[in-house]
Amino acid sequence: MKKIYGVCVCILVATMAWGYTGFLRVEPATGMPKGGFDIGLLVRGFTYTPQGATDAYNGGRVVLGMDYGIIDNFAIGLWVPYWGDFNPDWNNREMGLGDIGIGAKYSIADIFAIEPFLLTGTGKDVYGPNNGEGRFRYFTTGAMDYGARAALSFNIGKLRLTGGVGYIYHSAKRTPINADQYIGQVGVSYDLGKVQPFVELIGEELGGFEGDNPVFGPERAYLIPGVVFKPNSNLSLLLAVDVDVSGVSEDVFCNTYPADWKNAYYVTAGPGKEQPWAVNFGVKYTIGVKPVKEIIVEVEEVAITGNIIGRVTDRVTGKPIQASIAIAGMEPVTTDIDGNYTIKIEPGTYKLEAESDGYVSATTEVTIENGEIFRVNFLLSPTFVIPEGGLSLEEITSLHILFDFDRATLTEEAKIILDKLALTLMHNPGLRVEIQGYACEIGTEEYNLDLSIRRAEAVRDYLIKKGVGIKGFGETKPIDPGHTKKARAKNRRVEFVIIQ
Repeated sequence: MKKIYGVCVCILVATMAWGYTGFLRVEPATGMPKGGFDIGLLVRGFTYTPQGATDAYNGGRVVLGMDYGIIDNFAIGLWVPYWGDFNPDWNNREMGLGDIGIGAKYSIADIFAIEPFLLTGTGKDVYGPNNGEGRFRYFTTGAMDYGARAALSFNIGKLRLTGGVGYIYHSAKRTPINADQYIGQVGVSYDLGKVQPFVELIGEELGGFEGDNPVFGPERAYLIPGVVFKPNSNLSLLLAVDVDVSGVSEDVFCNTYPADWKNAYYVTAGPGKEQPWAVNFGVKYTIGVKPVKEIIVEVEEVAITGNIIGRVTDRVTGKPIQASIAIAGMEPVTTDIDGNYTIKIEPGTYKLEAESDGYVSATTEVTIENGEIFRVNFLLSPTFVIPEGGLSLEEITSLHILFDFDRATLTEEAKIILDKLALTLMHNPGLRVEIQGYACEIGTEEYNLDLSIRRAEAVRDYLIKKGVGIKGFGETKPIDPGHTKKARAKNRRVEFVIIQ
């Protein structure tokens, strides 16, 4: 076989971008969330006829790649390529690992991203029956290379635009000119849901931009149309075609190698670079990355409202009450287990009524302004109960406990009446009455005021009921303004006024 030298270059560092961003080699600025993980397999195949050969060769690569989100928008990645090409009878073939890549990616707001990486050279090829003289395989640089890429991405509706630049420093120098590699990328994809068509334009330059380099040849460029299928949010399938648009011949060669490679056999100038076309197929599975969904929200003009908030409690115990708050023309609102309620309502004046079984209802009127929060608390009294032998509210308010002249001692008749009152109060703990003591006009004003208080205290002490207030009015507020003995007897009394 003819012994010539083949250039060892690496085009377009392997990327797993197509997983959930709708591209193949273009690396968008999309970030990965913390804990996100993907793993995928990308297969690339082609045929070509090397210089000096009469038969077409088959070639390609398989790349296993994975990414993991360390924190939100910062991920690390690993890709392992396996290359090969062979003639149809399989007698002359090159197969083996390519440059294993390790990289990291940091994204800012899914708009800008930076991605440094290392490419680990794997040395000479030791595969194939004709490799005894140490043939150097074309799918690795044979040394540690490093580089970085930067990307910008923008969304216009369902259209995604991405552009980027990259640089690779090849540490293995095969000529006086260092084979540094410059990469440019631009791509556009359109999100149709489960289908994402895309097109990319990829270009590179080796050894600088001062025209076509005599050692490394002219720059290369590929147009890559393709489509990503997404049956679900985790699985992605890719199909794409590389089309060479630079018009450069396949057989671009380097003329100098280190001395220890002097027995190198003829090899092609690098799969993935010099072929006029290639077909790509990929499958990838992603977890921990939620798909981006576009939600169209129609905003309607809504009238500004106010809020009525409050709480309903038992007037006696202070405990919350499950009650119904009613406003005319609206559905009643029920309080929660803590007695709280909220009513959203348009500005205006409203009458609120709070009702609950076993309680006396209560009403109030409020005026609500735009955006105002108005608090209305209700204290409901338990419903009045007339026990057997007790008194009604009307009877309580009409009671007159009469006393002898200048005395504050209860008569037997008064005690009978007070027994009925005590029974009623015990069955209605929420009922509060005020005991009002009075005296007739005989005597000084100061003396009669003290006498009226002592009469009220006598009633209070007899009832032994906490919460009953006492108040003496002296000789004021007579029920009979006359000055006769009969009128004075009526005025020497204790009355009951319901205050709650």
